[in-house]
Amino acid sequence: PRLQVRHVNSPGALEMLATSAVAAAMVLASWLANMLVHQRVPLVELDDSLASSVLLLHTASTLGVFRVRTGSFISTSDAERAFNASSAMFSAAEREAWPVVRFDSADGKSGPIARGYIPFSGESGVASKFIEVKQGFAYSAECAPMEPPAEDEEPKARPLLEYCNAWPQGDAEFRDASLRLLQGAQSLATDVASRIASALGRATSDTKDEAAAQAKMDAMASAVGASLRDGAPTSVMRLFHYLSADRCEQTPGDGEEAVKVCTGSSPHTDWHAVTVILEDSPGFEVRSPRTGKWLKARAEPGEAIIIVGDLLHLATRGRLQAPVHRVTLPAKGTRTSFTFFAYPRVTDTLQWWASTLAGPEQDDNDAGEFLEQARAGAREASWNTLLSGPGQDASMGEAFGSLLVRKWHGVSTASA
Repeated sequence: PRLQVRHVNSPGALEMLATSAVAAAMVLASWLANMLVHQRVPLVELDDSLASSVLLLHTASTLGVFRVRTGSFISTSDAERAFNASSAMFSAAEREAWPVVRFDSADGKSGPIARGYIPFSGESGVASKFIEVKQGFAYSAECAPMEPPAEDEEPKARPLLEYCNAWPQGDAEFRDASLRLLQGAQSLATDVASRIASALGRATSDTKDEAAAQAKMDAMASAVGASLRDGAPTSVMRLFHYLSADRCEQTPGDGEEAVKVCTGSSPHTDWHAVTVILEDSPGFEVRSPRTGKWLKARAEPGEAIIIVGDLLHLATRGRLQAPVHRVTLPAKGTRTSFTFFAYPRVTDTLQWWASTLAGPEQDDNDAGEFLEQARAGAREASWNTLLSGPGQDASMGEAFGSLLVRKWHGVSTASA
């Protein structure tokens, strides 16, 4: 997106407000009303105004979670159609027998579920401590057909992280509604990430040449948008159906844990660029980076929750927040959410993203030093992050796709 705003010779997003008293009042009023009065995450308008650009960057830098309107990307009717179709799918008696597609096995063990139905309590990010009382379904854009091999050739493998979907047989409505929702979520995620990159370009511009500043903003937004569009074949929608707490049974824990804690989704950060969540009821909570308290984040109809991922956090040397979040169980009934993970190109490295978002004038060693600090923090944290477990040995030069494969193999999942 092209943000036509006046030049500000300032490295900080909030200092941009000095150019407009009106913009300052709008941003502060929106922030205070949402965070202090209504106790909810801010709503950021996706328009080309200075106020919206500042609020977007400020919220991504301080909380890492915000709400957006979905109207130009996902219609209310399309969302309702997908939720209705998912309800019927999760009620199907034969769902346990549906085929699934798994990640390639590692060490002879069954790989995690990559596409298809995820059974009740069949997955946990921190399996030693939590039982995640949910069932799910993972899908992506439809895979492109592969050219058949020649007679003397072995069948070609699909590109890294590209898997074909495993749809329930005979349920065309669920497939069609889900794919339409995914297309809208992909476009929304790309737009939001591009806007964040553009706002970063404005905030880090040190030139008084307005044309040069605008060119930097456009270049950063274009690079980020291109990476997410190229990552569309591997990006995944994970549909979750959370059950009420009374469906959980006491289970012995591992190590010092007497019993495992029943939850919807255990505390974690998201590994990729940005996440888009559409939900039908409350339950999503985010941990405040400043106070450590859990804040409720509810998307109203016609809205989506956006989460900044670890990729953007590491690439910006911690300027953008990748918040710890979780999902609590409903007291009664169920909760359903469509959660879209926007992946970059599988060949992109953390170094490429750091150079893209920080600019060539930044010292590349800074990103490496920050990675080491983040790695140390991940070892001390009790939640799952990109750099915890199998991600401990991540490097600035490693392809992000290979890092994601290792991380997915660290997720506890239902066996074959």
